[in-house]
Amino acid sequence: MERDRAAVAVEAQYKHARIGIQSLTREYYRHNATAVRCVRELLTASGEKSIVDLDFIIARAPLDHIAIRSFGTRDLGIDGLRVMFEELGYVMQEEVMRFETKRVVARWLAPPRAPDGFPPLPRIFLSELDVDACDEELKTIVDAVLGRTAQGEVRKSQEEEVGRVARWQLPSAKQYAQCEKMSEYASWTLLHGYRVNHVAVSVFQLMKMYPDTLVRDLDAVEACLASNAATARARWNETSGKTIVISPDGLLAQSALMAEPCRIQLYKKSEENKDRYGTKSIEDVYKEYSLPGTYLEFVVRLPKPEHANKAFEDLSEEDLRDGFETANANVIFDSTGRGGAGGGGAVRGGKAGASEEVQAPASVAKAGYGIHAEGSGSGSGPVDAQVLSDVYKYKDMMLDRFKNLAGDRGHENAPAEAEGQDEDMQQDDADGVEVIDLT
Repeated sequence: MERDRAAVAVEAQYKHARIGIQSLTREYYRHNATAVRCVRELLTASGEKSIVDLDFIIARAPLDHIAIRSFGTRDLGIDGLRVMFEELGYVMQEEVMRFETKRVVARWLAPPRAPDGFPPLPRIFLSELDVDACDEELKTIVDAVLGRTAQGEVRKSQEEEVGRVARWQLPSAKQYAQCEKMSEYASWTLLHGYRVNHVAVSVFQLMKMYPDTLVRDLDAVEACLASNAATARARWNETSGKTIVISPDGLLAQSALMAEPCRIQLYKKSEENKDRYGTKSIEDVYKEYSLPGTYLEFVVRLPKPEHANKAFEDLSEEDLRDGFETANANVIFDSTGRGGAGGGGAVRGGKAGASEEVQAPASVAKAGYGIHAEGSGSGSGPVDAQVLSDVYKYKDMMLDRFKNLAGDRGHENAPAEAEGQDEDMQQDDADGVEVIDLT
């Protein structure tokens, strides 16, 4: 009887937490069309036969973690945010990550235990700008915007339109531009507040859902998205010179798309006007800008050394490398930048025949279920020419296989479809490099 009560309690807490997490991801997906298309493509390419609509993605997308940014001042930072997750059963971990050049601190919370037969909930990655460590100029701007919260000076709000969740008003265009030059993290957080910064898809959980999926590592994720018109134009974070970053222990690999542009109106200036009777009035002038919004990440976690010999079907989330890696996260943070070397996610190398077996060559595959060694462009140090050739050949075979799958599903890489589905994104990409005019 006691065991039954305990099981009921675990399940009740899990379901309560799952409702809270799904409410967060619903808002995230509502304002990131690229993420919806990419997750849909991964699920469909993996063998999902149902209609993969927004509700399906919210309920079923296999997530590794969810990230939220904040300001480390007053009760606006990690200590203020953690409470709502701890009430859902999440547990704050001791690990503290410090990003000195960005003046950012991060911690993460582990999810409550999933009952038997239920998928695990995502980790929560919380970060905050260490305001006290910022230069006086940056600190003055941040304090000025956050200070208006207490004064209640509300100008114009677009919270429902852009998914913004904040306790402070929007910065002016001038404040945003000045802040962005000193700290992209600060400018993004002033703009968006506590909205979900990104969600990360778990390749391990994707494989658990679809054991026959070809998406078994991050190269395959890239090839899958590159094979379909609806997702081929997604820009990858290549600010480190590569699309994949791997932890020193080789057990945690991550890649991310660049942030989805979002349109938002910022205060520009106030003008004095006179009507025909000479009566003066002051009018606030706003301008619409296309600025970085949220983004999508992909994660592969390999088994801990003590579980390395387990068969895949016997592995669980608890057997995998847990936590985060500061060096990896430092690169992923740059996905909301506007000056990075974000590429188009193109797969390099020549075409391979469709009849070739899609299998990672021995010189490329690493122990586990699919992270590639340094030959994938993911590690550091010299790369063996044969390994590099094998990797590109493998990527091309994967791309070819995914294109065949896309053709079987009836939405092959058709230019007309790309033009129809991505027209707005093309405009956003063009506007996304816009420099705010302070004149």
